[in-house]
Amino acid sequence: MVRAAIGLDLHCSSGDSFGQTDSFIRIPINARRRFSSSYGPTTTRNADGSTTDFSGTLRGAVNAARTRMSGTWEVTETFFSVGGAVTDTCKSGKVAWKAKQ
Repeated sequence: MVRAAIGLDLHCSSGDSFGQTDSFIRIPINARRRFSSSYGPTTTRNADGSTTDFSGTLRGAVNAARTRMSGTWEVTETFFSVGGAVTDTCKSGKVAWKAKQ
C-alpha cells in the first residue's frame, strides 16, 4: 500500500467533538496480505505554550486479488496545559473501514 487517508470524528472527555483527518504513507503489506502501522505519541507545541500529543493506529488486510481491503483505524489527541496537566483527551475509538479498487 502506498498511502491511506481518512476523516474521523473525535469525541472528547470534555464533551466536545470535532472532525480530524489522518494519514499513513509507505505501509508494508506482509505475505499474509496484512498490514499495520502506528505513530506517537508525537508532541506539538501550541502558540500559547500548551502542547498536544497525537497518536494513531491503522490495521487491516487485503484480499487475494488485491482489489479490496478493510481494517480498523484509531486516533487519540491529548491536550496539556502550559504546566503539563491534561486538559482534554479526544478519541475516535476503533473505526472499521473498507475500500475497493
